[in-house]
Amino acid sequence: MAEEVVVAGTASERARLGFVERVLFGGCGAALLIGFFLPWFKVGALLTVSGLSLLVSSGEMVGMLSGSNRFLLVVVPFLGGALLGGSVLGNRVTRLIAVSGSGLFLLGGLFITIRLFLSSTGTGMWLVVLSALLALSVGLIAIGRNQRS
Repeated sequence: MAEEVVVAGTASERARLGFVERVLFGGCGAALLIGFFLPWFKVGALLTVSGLSLLVSSGEMVGMLSGSNRFLLVVVPFLGGALLGGSVLGNRVTRLIAVSGSGLFLLGGLFITIRLFLSSTGTGMWLVVLSALLALSVGLIAIGRNQRS
């Protein structure tokens, strides 16, 4: 016996964001905008570096922190504004903006972190990290196999 499922609301109402999504996207957008201007790094007791100062400053330390991917820092305030605006309008495209913009920024940050790690570590650190990853992998596989049997 077949049953029909009726979804409440019109197509345009279903395409809009729900209240919880709007609040969460709006909060994330506001936090991105505010966080862009707050300190990101503290260098000693006197110097703090924000996202904005990383974007507009130059020098060896700033270059090491932001590197050639400095254009990715522009994503932060634009993504914050887009999420804030999308939460006010309640448009479904806000979900896509959240996923693509955040993914782009996080991948860029991961790339910068890995590059900084690679440039500042020696052979001993690599041996320790790879050995720890291998030990973790073997241990997790062994635990999984032991629990299955």
